[in-house]
Amino acid sequence: MSTETDDRSTYAAGPKVPNLVRAKGNEPSNFHTWKLQLKAVYQEKKLWDVVTGKEKSNIPVLVKSKTIPVQIDGVMREAKTIGNEAEYAQAVADNDAWVQKDRSAWRILLSCLDADSITYVDDCPTTAIAWSRLFSYFSAISSRESGAILY
Repeated sequence: MSTETDDRSTYAAGPKVPNLVRAKGNEPSNFHTWKLQLKAVYQEKKLWDVVTGKEKSNIPVLVKSKTIPVQIDGVMREAKTIGNEAEYAQAVADNDAWVQKDRSAWRILLSCLDADSITYVDDCPTTAIAWSRLFSYFSAISSRESGAILY
């Protein structure tokens, strides 16, 4: 299936993913409709919480079990401290699933941005940060295009 269409959208990610069209001259941007259409794609793929930052990567600091010298009834002994290895291992496994979701969301986002728009997000470590940056930038432009006053 071709990824080039007359209506400036791509099918590479499965559902129809619209391309963001930047304003040129007096032409308005399609940001408002683009974000709504892309939100629907993310919701369908169960990635919206990753994109909005509601679902985050969460890995605790690893604290390993170890033995330490302690005095028990006047006698120095080795006692084992309890670590969080099991919790850490589960968090790493959970994080792998989150990373896969974030990568999927990132690929969808990049597939519908032009080269200039990609420069706004190319240094973002997560899709949520990229989405927020695009939202802030294009919301401001859309407001200026429509003559709205930003407070």
